[in-house]
Amino acid sequence: MQKITKPMLRVLTLMLLFFITIAPYVRAQTLPLEERLFILSKTYASIALYFAHWEDAAIKSEQLDSVYKDFLNRAIATENRKDFALLIKEFIAPLNNTHTQYSDYELYKEVKPLGFRRINLDGQLIVTKSYIEELKKGDMILKIDRKPLNEYYKELSKYIAGSNERYRQGEFSWMVALFIPDKYTLEFMNEKGKVKEIQVDRGKLNIKDDEELKTEGRWIKENKIAYIKIPSFGDPEFQNDAIEYVKKFKNANVLIIDVRNNGGGNTPSKLTDALMDKPYRWYAESTPISIGLFKFYVDSYSDYELNRYFKNSHLLWKPDYSEPESTIYTNELIILTDGYTGSAAEDFVVPFKDNGRAIIIGEPTGGSTGQPYMYDFGKGISIRIGTKRAYMPDGSKFEGVGVLPDIEVKLTRQDLYKDRDRILEKALEEADKLLVQ
Repeated sequence: MQKITKPMLRVLTLMLLFFITIAPYVRAQTLPLEERLFILSKTYASIALYFAHWEDAAIKSEQLDSVYKDFLNRAIATENRKDFALLIKEFIAPLNNTHTQYSDYELYKEVKPLGFRRINLDGQLIVTKSYIEELKKGDMILKIDRKPLNEYYKELSKYIAGSNERYRQGEFSWMVALFIPDKYTLEFMNEKGKVKEIQVDRGKLNIKDDEELKTEGRWIKENKIAYIKIPSFGDPEFQNDAIEYVKKFKNANVLIIDVRNNGGGNTPSKLTDALMDKPYRWYAESTPISIGLFKFYVDSYSDYELNRYFKNSHLLWKPDYSEPESTIYTNELIILTDGYTGSAAEDFVVPFKDNGRAIIIGEPTGGSTGQPYMYDFGKGISIRIGTKRAYMPDGSKFEGVGVLPDIEVKLTRQDLYKDRDRILEKALEEADKLLVQ
């Protein structure tokens, strides 16, 4: 028997440590073949049954089978969990729908942040918050890891789903974090137009979750103009707190409701009712009808006259007017929106835009709402398939367009540098006009 020397012992120890610590992690980053095939097949079947947005998709519904077959072969060969997630995102992306997504929370939750938050302004990536000392709010990102952003976008666009370019650009700026190394080079332009290049170590960034999301309210002009900021509708407390503020400010001459950067959650119908003083309508909505006989006619009798009704047929229901039953506030109302007002927050804005109850000020909203069909595969993996198509109550297009403001105000880089809120400024200007009427 060969004698085990100290160097050999060190090697064996290192190997043991690898299998104890590293090997389980590596195994966790793979998915068994049967799981991969089930995820892809369930996604394909769900799209075929429930997807409501073929008119906006980059592929036709009749192409889905052949696209699926191609991805099926690729899924068999893609064992790595991250690569498989990207494969499914690539499969979904041509549907061009914000509410149709693939998520792998366990895989992506440990992704290190870039060190800054950003928005897209006219095709430029602008910093809105920075955790990097040299990088300031308002600075323009030019290159990440020495690659121009347009090159990154060209490479990553095949994975990005969205109902319009605003959503796709937002998804892109998040996805970059998946591809760059922990230590990367950042090139940006500051307020004076000077281009700088810095080194960023993502592992050393001191990023704290210093923003507690909560509904906030205050008097801007005592007993005259009040302001309520609602950051989300993801939990009932946001709506409940907003209603309490409405009660507090019920005698205000003008009430400003701010749902900018509110990504949605649950439709706040109680808040809507509390602010309405006239009949109102929700969206017109449609959802796919999957009937076997319709499918048979389309596939078997291509020249059949009624096939145009059977192919991609939808059930459409138009909205009736509802009478508010729990009105609290009846004076002048202003609502603030931006491109990040989405989903349930758009549900909130729509009836006020339709019946003119409020003045909408800001930017067009995101232009996508649910309700998606959802399926949880376990292990942090899930899909959402947009199964409802919404239209404005008058039948005009909503998907990809959003709710258009009555008074549009666009954010600029200089606003960020000066920490200026021109949308709120415009709202106060309009509120002052309403006070003297």
